[in-house]
Amino acid sequence: KIANAIELSQASNEFVGTAIIKNFKPGSGRFPKLRQYATLFRERRLMLDQYEALPATVLGKILKPQARMADVFAQPLSEHCVLDEIEEIGWLPVLQLAASFESHLVTDCIWTCGLTDAGLHNTFVSTQRGVELFDLGTPQLMPMPAFLTKFLMSFFHILGMEEDKENQNTWVCRFETSAKEGHRLSVTQKTESLMPYVHKAFGYAMDHMIGEVFDKNENVRELLLTYTIYQLVSDASFCLDRWEMKGGGRERVNDRNTNLSKWLWRSVWDLYIASDLYDSLLRPLQSKEGFDNTNASTSA
Repeated sequence: KIANAIELSQASNEFVGTAIIKNFKPGSGRFPKLRQYATLFRERRLMLDQYEALPATVLGKILKPQARMADVFAQPLSEHCVLDEIEEIGWLPVLQLAASFESHLVTDCIWTCGLTDAGLHNTFVSTQRGVELFDLGTPQLMPMPAFLTKFLMSFFHILGMEEDKENQNTWVCRFETSAKEGHRLSVTQKTESLMPYVHKAFGYAMDHMIGEVFDKNENVRELLLTYTIYQLVSDASFCLDRWEMKGGGRERVNDRNTNLSKWLWRSVWDLYIASDLYDSLLRPLQSKEGFDNTNASTSA
């Protein structure tokens, strides 16, 4: 077993965009907490309202180690939840991958200028007020691949927090159930119609970054995909923390604690799409014969 993430130096953690300690720290990291929440959901040790029961049940099932996604989703895009793969791999290979490149375009740190968490999910555009950015994180130094994490993940992440036009206090739910499918979940028709465009936009952005920022170094693709997937899973855990912080899992004492199920559904979406990205994009790249990023180098 590799060393605990808490033994990692601050410099090493910042080199991967502070993605290791906050996610892997035993007990309190976001990844271990996903398992903890799942156990509480399965054992029904939390108070849920009628709208939270279904997403909580789904999370309890898919976050059980080696659970089959097909038991929950009618058209699963992956066999298991990607958290199984993340726990199997651990954090050390992520750090090794990030540090293995010879090109300074990949390893040199940049100052984020207060745009650390910039992505589509924290950008508002209107004809009256132009472009507005919010919740951008603390300025810091980090390599370009780590800096691009929030932007790349936001192509998929934003679908989990689209405002519902009929109820602005909640987000559009990306799933529905059907008796014909044994009451398993399916993505809604609207979501299914959107996904080809989302994948195309994500692929275009990824290709552009590799071509223009990293001097056509294709080996960076694995690192960018890894960061994207890990961040989506991290956000799934963040959503459960926010749900609990806002009163989820306890007796509701006032109207301020309503519409909390949106946080659970957003967590389900993050895990669903992260698992899909791992199986459809990252796993084939990792298993591709002859792929070895340790030989990666570009002229600068």
